[in-house]
Amino acid sequence: LESFCLIGGIPVVMGLTSKRFPSECRLEASNFIQLMCHTSVLTLQMFISCRGLKVLVALLDEDSSPLVAHALNGISSVFDLQSPTTKYDFCRMFVREGLLDPLSGALLNVMANGNGEMKMKIIQILLVFSQVSQSDFHVRNAVGTRKVIRRLLRACELLEPECLVLMIKAVKHLSMNISLLDVLQNANAIEILVRILEEQTSGPYNTEISNHIFQTCFNLCRLNKSRQEEAAQAGIIPCLQRVAETQSPLKQFAIPILCDMASAGKNCRKLLWQHDVLNMYLRLLEDPYFQVSALESILSW
Repeated sequence: LESFCLIGGIPVVMGLTSKRFPSECRLEASNFIQLMCHTSVLTLQMFISCRGLKVLVALLDEDSSPLVAHALNGISSVFDLQSPTTKYDFCRMFVREGLLDPLSGALLNVMANGNGEMKMKIIQILLVFSQVSQSDFHVRNAVGTRKVIRRLLRACELLEPECLVLMIKAVKHLSMNISLLDVLQNANAIEILVRILEEQTSGPYNTEISNHIFQTCFNLCRLNKSRQEEAAQAGIIPCLQRVAETQSPLKQFAIPILCDMASAGKNCRKLLWQHDVLNMYLRLLEDPYFQVSALESILSW
């Protein structure tokens, strides 16, 4: 296979994946590409150098499950490649080829078809992009489009806990970018996350899911009154109270949100009153770590 690649076979095979050719021919060509991505580091590097990433993105934007599976296997191999080229560089290269739109669309299609292995692969790839987006402007802009984020949040509503925990983690990474907070809010992230928080009350992934959601809500609500009010109306107050009254490390995220809500407006205070949060503020006066925040909340009231 390496000899075939060295004599110029890669561009020929890549050309056969075009929609101009019959589906059987395209399937065999994509199968061959998958083989190149997995045979050796050399064949994978040669494939990438022949602008192979563009072909992988094109294969991903298909209705045919085998073609999508071959594309996902190829993309995973690229990110697993041990080379001087970093994941950051590969993310930028994939962004230039327009990967995130077909990738997020493929996630919803795969979920509808019930293919668990492909679903997990897509989520793991999206998690890499969300992590890189924290420090890379171009990747952040690509991941942070309304269309992509709405698809990710839609997936959160439908995924089972094993996959959900990774997707929520990806959303948490996105919430660490200040420039993406408005996009997340406009995509109903707060309402969706609070609903998941209410539903995920038990199970092996419950603690980790709650951890990611509380941190995400903290990033969204901190110093933003409109998002605080939206979270209160979505029903987050009882969830925050449950954590605030325990010794859970998550209280460092829950209590500041509850304390900030006192100055978020009349409607927010009304909801806080209904849940007896004022008494919680009074109890927090005995806590040396949170007593200042509690006192400021009582003064705001």
